[in-house]
This record gives sequence, C-alpha cells and structure tokens, in this order.
Amino acid sequence: SGANSAGRMLVRVHACALAPGDVRVLSGKTRELQGPPSMPYVPGGDVAGIVVAPGDSGFQAGDRVVAMFSGPRDGLAEFALVQTKAAAKIPDNVSFQEAATLGSSGVSAFQVAKR
Repeated sequence: SGANSAGRMLVRVHACALAPGDVRVLSGKTRELQGPPSMPYVPGGDVAGIVVAPGDSGFQAGDRVVAMFSGPRDGLAEFALVQTKAAAKIPDNVSFQEAATLGSSGVSAFQVAKR
C-alpha cells in the first residue's frame, strides 16, 4: 500500500497550515522560477491529523500527529501521505490547529530567533 512506500504513512487531515509560498504558487507569481504547478495541484505542506495507515513507521493507527512538507503540497485534503521522518506525535494539550502551525512556519521562526 502507499503507506508502506518510502517511509510514508497515511494521515486523516484535521488541520492544514498554508504558508506564503502556497499563496505565491496559487497566484501564479512563481511561474518564472518554479513553473506552473502540475495538476491536480493541492496546496498545503503542514498537516495535523490522525494516523490511518502507519505502515512500518513506528506510529500506531489512531496516533495524533503533525507532519511538515510532504511535498510541500497535498495537505489541504481529507487524507495526506506524509513522510514519517518529518512527523511527530502531538501532545494531548495541543489542538490539531495549533500543531499544524508549528511545522515549517515554527521551524522558520525558531531559526530566525536563534540568529
């Protein structure tokens, strides 16, 4: 199955964070650099949800997880195939919406704060 291929697992998406890059791609302003997105194009790289098919990921079906940059696209959908190496369990006191914002945007903010 797809969840077993190349270190990926299937997650039912409960929240997805859109980044400025998603907006630029959708506006067409990146065509000179990136070219048009291939269709069908589904934006969103940072997702939070529940593991449906963990494969051999070490996660369990039913785990609440956050994952970043599985493309970086395809997150704004009912299900997302995410890279297990870019996923982590969500603590019980963190909502899906809060967790989704911590992916690439949280890492970027942390990197800026370190400088």
